[in-house]
Amino acid sequence: ENIELAVKRTSVGKRNKTQIRDWVLHNLRLVQMDHAMTKRPDELSGGMKKRVAMARALVIEPQLILYDEPTSELDPISAVVIGEEILALNQRIGVTSLVVSHDRDLAFGIAHRIAVISEGEILAVGSPDEIRRSHHPIIRDFLHADFHREKTSL
Repeated sequence: ENIELAVKRTSVGKRNKTQIRDWVLHNLRLVQMDHAMTKRPDELSGGMKKRVAMARALVIEPQLILYDEPTSELDPISAVVIGEEILALNQRIGVTSLVVSHDRDLAFGIAHRIAVISEGEILAVGSPDEIRRSHHPIIRDFLHADFHREKTSL
């Protein structure tokens, strides 16, 4: 029903109930969520909710999908699955994806081009390899920052 609502509010929704249901199922299959067609949102994991959101975006046949922090609040394994889904959608249906993320692994794992922005300023735009070779100090810090916690005894 959640995904059907998106269909019904667009020109894609000019279909009968069976066609709409089939279209929803088709898009759930694209994100490997057809098994969840009858589940309620509170029955879905965080990663499943993200994939359903992707299906909801796909049903209106967009030329571009904007992902805003698609891996936030996900465990590392679910985050990898979402990155793989974004790549697979690009390959399967050719939809262009614009991903806003602080997740370095995601960005470098799926991007053809990356723009690094700091405090509203675009610091660099390029391929992942070009960004990795950047000498800009903020980019270097971002790429090489690791979380280290000093061990303390209690």
